[in-house]
Amino acid sequence: MPSAAWLTLVALVFALVACSPAGRDIVVLIPDPDGRVGQAEVATPGGSRLLTEANQMTQVTDASTPPSATMTAESAYIQSLFGEALAAQPAPPLKFRLYFLSGSTKLDAASLALFPEIITAIKVRDSRDVGIHGHSDTVGQAEDNIELSLRRAMAIKALILEAGLAVANIEITSHGEGNPLVPTPDGVAEPLNRRVEVVIR
Repeated sequence: MPSAAWLTLVALVFALVACSPAGRDIVVLIPDPDGRVGQAEVATPGGSRLLTEANQMTQVTDASTPPSATMTAESAYIQSLFGEALAAQPAPPLKFRLYFLSGSTKLDAASLALFPEIITAIKVRDSRDVGIHGHSDTVGQAEDNIELSLRRAMAIKALILEAGLAVANIEITSHGEGNPLVPTPDGVAEPLNRRVEVVIR
């Protein structure tokens, strides 16, 4: 593995480093589980290379030589070097959005139909860690919407517990009018903002 002076990671999403049989350090920029790609700058005293594209790679031979020209690593090559490390990565969180009737803790019809998928996902993953984050639109007073968002999140928690799931850690947050999906002026009844986001880890 290169020393800290050899490898600098900037705005990195996911980079992997391995030592090849030839004694060269290989750095590959891998997309994170949801497909985003960050950047990795690989630097030695002799020069540097910036990796910005999925599966882009470079090699470092020694401190006095710049990293090699970048190239794209084939999937099979990445697996041969990093297969075990990639397999050991935790599964990315599953995210669901549930929408509510205006001023209410009652789910709309589509979200009510979606809810069983959340229960199934928690069971399949055997999750012990679920986040439930309540939101509102901008109708009414901001303080009231904080309370409404909390009641929405608590209603979803109650439904999860009623399903008999033994979730050890349920995190509840209330955002009120903050963090809208659709920014609006005050007093606008925006259905996409009347929501609870469920994150299953």
